[in-house]
Amino acid sequence: MIEYYPQKHYFSAVFLISIVLLGCFTLVLYRQWEAYNLSNLWVTHSYEVMRDGRKLLIAADDVENGQRGYLLTHSPVFLNPAAEAEAAQVLTRLKGTVNDNATEQRRIDEIGRDLAAVLHILNEHTRRFEQGAVLNAQDLAQTQAATNKLREDVGDFLSDEDALLHQRTARANDEQRLYVFTLFAGALVAVGGVTLANLLVWALVTRNRRAQAIFHAFEEGHRMVLEGVSDGIFDYDPPSGTVLYSPSYERLLGYTPPEMPGTIETFNRLLHPDDYASAWEALEQYFRRETPHYNSVFRLRHKDGSWRWILARGVASWDEQGGVRRMVGTHTDITEQKEKEEQLKHLNADLESFAYIASHDLRAPLVNLRGFAGELELALKEALPLVDKAAAALKPKEQETIQTAFQKDIPESLGFIHTAVDKMDMLTTAILDLSRIGRREYRDELVDTTAVVKRCLDTLAYEIQTKKIQVTCEDLPPLLIDPLALEQIFSNILDNAVKYLDPSRPGMIRIQAKQLPGAVEFSIEDNGKGIAIVDRHKVFDIFRRAGNSSNVRGIGIGMAFVKTTLRRLGGKIWFESAPGMGATFCFTIPQHSHN
Repeated sequence: MIEYYPQKHYFSAVFLISIVLLGCFTLVLYRQWEAYNLSNLWVTHSYEVMRDGRKLLIAADDVENGQRGYLLTHSPVFLNPAAEAEAAQVLTRLKGTVNDNATEQRRIDEIGRDLAAVLHILNEHTRRFEQGAVLNAQDLAQTQAATNKLREDVGDFLSDEDALLHQRTARANDEQRLYVFTLFAGALVAVGGVTLANLLVWALVTRNRRAQAIFHAFEEGHRMVLEGVSDGIFDYDPPSGTVLYSPSYERLLGYTPPEMPGTIETFNRLLHPDDYASAWEALEQYFRRETPHYNSVFRLRHKDGSWRWILARGVASWDEQGGVRRMVGTHTDITEQKEKEEQLKHLNADLESFAYIASHDLRAPLVNLRGFAGELELALKEALPLVDKAAAALKPKEQETIQTAFQKDIPESLGFIHTAVDKMDMLTTAILDLSRIGRREYRDELVDTTAVVKRCLDTLAYEIQTKKIQVTCEDLPPLLIDPLALEQIFSNILDNAVKYLDPSRPGMIRIQAKQLPGAVEFSIEDNGKGIAIVDRHKVFDIFRRAGNSSNVRGIGIGMAFVKTTLRRLGGKIWFESAPGMGATFCFTIPQHSHN
């Protein structure tokens, strides 16, 4: 059997899953990189804030130191207006840098006020010094206090920013480790995915090679079958009307492949005109699913001009709309079988005719024998008084001889003649009955099987009651069958069951049935004498009886009658038995009998 592996679906699924996983990994890695990059930006941001804070302190110190140098030396060289401008510039940059943090903005605003206060005091002292005023210790203390407050506020700001820097540095390190872990994990997953994909591809390729090897083996076997069988094989495509004919048609009908165009017209051209309608009707019935199997018999023309009987068989597949999609089948030459069947039919007809004529013609001499025997009896009756008178004159020994001849031997011989004539009459009647089975036309109708069995048992009611036989009969299914044929089958088997019971024990007869595919199997079981092994071959033979039947009525034709009737109905009969244990006769009857 060739298995189908949807490799394209597998590859497509693997590709889609790989794309999705790669996309997810890329998204996760990108998000991780963004988080890591953002953490680094915040660390850089903290460094810039701390750098500008220190620059602000340095600029403020430069302004203060420049003023002191100016006050001490009276030289304007020490004044550092650039430092004052740089302090203002750094303060402005800090305000822009911390605009995302309201707390830091408030701190910068406070530092800005502190710087403005320091610069105002220094500028005021410079102005007063230039006007000739002398600065005292109070002025210097005022400058020192403002400067200390600026340094204190900037120091607190830098301390908070340094703590924030440590937090941001730790977070950046965590993000970096997570990013590296994600990168390595993704690499491992990628390596695993690639390995798994390679294994899957390898498995699919191996499976594909195995499937191809099986397919090639099947194709080779199919080719050998097409070339080796004598049957013609066809592959019919009803929608297009094309037919693929195997090369074996050359052996079947004598045509070469070029002489068998792949069309349905080729079949119609070779089909016998008288079989055209029945052949296509059988095919259409199968296409309409009115019959479960396609079997048809028709004639096809051989290349030599003769007609060959063909048995056609096939199977079809249907689409969702119920139309026939494809049909594959065989054509078998049964010409020889048909000829033998015809010969057998004629032979059976001759045998039936012979049996009928022979049994009918035998009855004529039997009538003469019975008639002349009666005449002899009448003559003997009339002659006996005369013989008795004549015997009176004879000697005693002669009288004894005459009395023995006329009163014992002659009547006994006439009795044997009557018995032989009666038995011969029964035998010829049985032959006539058997010969009529083949000519009798069965008429099927729906029959109540249980009622038929009851009628048969009613006929045997006297013996059943006398012998105290216990009869058990299950519910039997109805049959479409000839009612007389069915009654004769049950009647003969039940009659035998009653006749051959063992008188030493209570009789028992059980009648059962079970459903089989297309048929019903009946069984009639008894606990009678049973059938010896040496007698088993006689059971269904005409005029053959078992060895234990010398005191049993009948002439040995019942089971032969049953077997012949069942064969005509398409059924079969068999039995199981053991001496002293009884017998079980089983037979099958098709659900639809055929004449």
